Amino acid sequence: EICACLVGSEMCIRDRYWQDAMFGTPELDDFHPDVIYIHTNWRNLTALPTTADSEAAIDAMLDEQYAHFETMWQALEQKFSCPVIQNNFDRPNFRLMGNRDIWDPHGRSNFISRLNQKFYAYAASHEHFYINDIDYLSADYGLTAWGDAFFWHMYKYAICLDAIPSLANSVANIIKSLYGRNKKALVLDLDNTLWGGIVGDDGVDGLAIGPEVPEGQVYAEFQSYCKALKSIGVILAVDSKNDEANALAGLNHPDGVLRPDDFVAIKANWDPKDLNLKAIASELNLGADSFVFALSLIHILRCRRTLG
Repeated sequence: EICACLVGSEMCIRDRYWQDAMFGTPELDDFHPDVIYIHTNWRNLTALPTTADSEAAIDAMLDEQYAHFETMWQALEQKFSCPVIQNNFDRPNFRLMGNRDIWDPHGRSNFISRLNQKFYAYAASHEHFYINDIDYLSADYGLTAWGDAFFWHMYKYAICLDAIPSLANSVANIIKSLYGRNKKALVLDLDNTLWGGIVGDDGVDGLAIGPEVPEGQVYAEFQSYCKALKSIGVILAVDSKNDEANALAGLNHPDGVLRPDDFVAIKANWDPKDLNLKAIASELNLGADSFVFALSLIHILRCRRTLG
């Protein structure tokens, strides 16, 4: 084990994580963690605005809540000198003020959003501090299910039981990145992956890609996603059972987003795909575990989740 987890759950001791961090425990001190993960959620906030509060009072409340966490982060940094992963805040699965809750200074959603922004500013200015984005995770999962009050009142679980794998996967991805274990390359098949249809049979004009049909829009969107991955440093390659001329013609489709020069390697031949993949890995001097291979449309969503 390399990671110490400070959890804020029990209602009666919802600052227990803070006490452990600030004053220490024999277990934590003896553990000598390589990574510290602080699992808190909106229920760990000790104050939230009401309609009776002035805007000045709300600003002071915001500063006080932020200072509570910043003091803890600095104490952990001084004591352990290791990376710290901190949850941002999810939102309650109810809005007291309806849509107004997000823009009115008295709204809880507005307050939490402003507090999150302070967390992000700290992360941007501190090299070994990382945000685990449970605001996104909860929205992606569904706030009503994520924040099911049954699990809180029965077990003091901050999230529902079924959402724990999503949370664990997110934290694991951060820890993997600290040790250089992130996926580095996306290897793509072509037919029914970057476009609908088989270029060798249907011809370039018969491929489904672009705005003309819904299926084509899906493939164009996936190509745009791959292009965006390239812009943040993910390596793109092709591994497809195809004639190279047909592969290049498909990649030059006028409605396509990706072009041949977006790929560091294009293996379009009739060799087994696993051999092509090994050849690409060898050429790039990367381990096979650094690759994600997308070979059909049904793998696209899985691929997107794997790459984050």
